Amino acid sequence: MAELRALQAQRKEAVEQVEKEARLLVQLAENEHRNFDPAIDLPLESQPLGFVFSKPAIQRQIERNNRLGRAGRFDFRGYFRPSEPEEEEDAGL
Repeated sequence: MAELRALQAQRKEAVEQVEKEARLLVQLAENEHRNFDPAIDLPLESQPLGFVFSKPAIQRQIERNNRLGRAGRFDFRGYFRPSEPEEEEDAGL
């Protein structure tokens, strides 16, 4: 039973890694005004066994992650919290 759990954990980790890579590749293609083709960018040999990506599924994940990010900044009184100020390096001016 422990061996099965270990295999399941490895598979889950592999799927999560490939999903992350897929989201990044889709966002890069969109930023560069290129078409994303899962067959080219995510060949079957790079995917966990039996796992196939589609562009609509990847885009749904990206949109969900974007909404979750916005929700994390929302204070639920109708306002977005300001972003944390970035530390500015002293430019010696």
